[in-house]
Amino acid sequence: MGRSTRKKKPTQEKFEPLVTAPFVSVASRVSHMLRGLLKGSLQKMGQLFSHEESRSTNVATFLALLELIRAGRVKVDDSGALQLDRTHRRRKDKTP
Repeated sequence: MGRSTRKKKPTQEKFEPLVTAPFVSVASRVSHMLRGLLKGSLQKMGQLFSHEESRSTNVATFLALLELIRAGRVKVDDSGALQLDRTHRRRKDKTP
């Protein structure tokens, strides 16, 4: 057997990245989603995710949605409709 038929070392293999460029921050997706909800242009959860978007954008969108739900800013009903809680107010830091 010649050298060309030997197995390649793992460091020589080409791996696909889990998250593709461009990098999208969760904070930017949170602000994008809140603006859309306030304007009324975002009403359904299905509008958030797209096959045309990069994987990193969809992952950041999913994490942003979870953060908004956890914070009580957004509610999702059974039909996938998004509802913004307009009564939510930021907690002020209490300094003794």
